[in-house]
Amino acid sequence: MSANLKKVTDDIWVDGVQTVDSLAEAKATFKSVIYLAQDTEDDMGIPGGFETVSKKFPGAARFLPFNPTATPYNGTCEPLHAMQAFGKYERALDELPRPTLVLCKSGARASAVVAPYVASKQGQSCSECLQCSQEKGLLFPNIPGMARWVETCVSNMSAKPLIFRQMFEKESSTYTY
Repeated sequence: MSANLKKVTDDIWVDGVQTVDSLAEAKATFKSVIYLAQDTEDDMGIPGGFETVSKKFPGAARFLPFNPTATPYNGTCEPLHAMQAFGKYERALDELPRPTLVLCKSGARASAVVAPYVASKQGQSCSECLQCSQEKGLLFPNIPGMARWVETCVSNMSAKPLIFRQMFEKESSTYTY
């Protein structure tokens, strides 16, 4: 495993680029992997890309590319789009067996995906999430677009949900929502 390996919770870790040997070593520790690199020539998290990851973790690996320069990940999108993008990472983290390793090329995207997930599970505010992330040495707070994306996700997770209620108006015999 690389020098960028960071423990976020007891059962979720983030890391950057791997070798085939370090991934085999990770198999002894982790039961699942979420792979965020795009598997392009410029963005490969491991030689052979996701194919290598899926062979080492059969049935327990997810390929969920995170392009930090694209909307919604660069922090320039509407909250709805940020939350839709976050949803796929949240589902994967909820579904995969633990402990889970979240991988990208440097560890920055991995930390940006895991931080709002942990904040939602622990009821953290946006400032608590960023402070905790900095204390753990996570990389995303130093990248403005990713930090904005995390802030958008965390601040919108804590928003109170809308309540829709049907009300009957007796005098006019109508319903209002």
